[in-house]
Amino acid sequence: MAVQRRFLYHGEVVAYAARLDQPRLRDVKGAVALPGTGGRVSLLETCDPGALVRFDYAASSVSGERYGEAYETRATCSIEGLDVCGVLRADLLSAVLTSSHVNEHTFHEETVTLKGLWVNGEYRATDSQILTRVRACPTLSKLKAAAAEDDRLKKSLASAGTSFDESGRPRPTSAGDLACHLFDPGSVRFRADGTSYEVFLGEYLVAERQRRLTMLRVEMKPTDAAAPAGGESVEGTVILLELRVNGYTHP
Repeated sequence: MAVQRRFLYHGEVVAYAARLDQPRLRDVKGAVALPGTGGRVSLLETCDPGALVRFDYAASSVSGERYGEAYETRATCSIEGLDVCGVLRADLLSAVLTSSHVNEHTFHEETVTLKGLWVNGEYRATDSQILTRVRACPTLSKLKAAAAEDDRLKKSLASAGTSFDESGRPRPTSAGDLACHLFDPGSVRFRADGTSYEVFLGEYLVAERQRRLTMLRVEMKPTDAAAPAGGESVEGTVILLELRVNGYTHP
């Protein structure tokens, strides 16, 4: 008997996730996942005004639909009025990623927006030219080819840890993906109130059948390793607006 092939959707969104050791905090908000059968799921979150990480609201949604012969997975997230530890602010983080499968996977970054970013009291402008370049590469093979010819794209891939072969083409990791930053600068470092901050912007993993965007990741650690517990420094990781889209036929 022939086994009937079917399509399994896969889409995930996390609006906010924190894993802090100082002060101790384990928290996730605005997290939704799509069942393999597809459909639609959405969630609206607000935040405690006195929290270490605050935002006015976060909206997350994932959908999986079939349109003719195409299977489409869409992940969407928006965060407004973000404040991280009083030293990092953003008016708006927003993204919409789409994965479409007919005979192969193609991807489209419908929206990737970062507005009103302030870092330690200083406004930070971001350049989205890399996003424009990646949008022109809906498949992994096209991104590889573009990176071999585009010095700016190559620089973004290299800054995110992607290596290159002798011919100048990017070399995927053992997991089969390439990494880049969709914004320039891709990271910002600063110190404030006894804490060292490293902020990563628009981290993007591109694979043959999956793409994952982490819009904003903040790594924090005390500036003095010997600082007493209970001090003003912060230690841990905060992730804001992470989306993943893919899908596959089974078996």
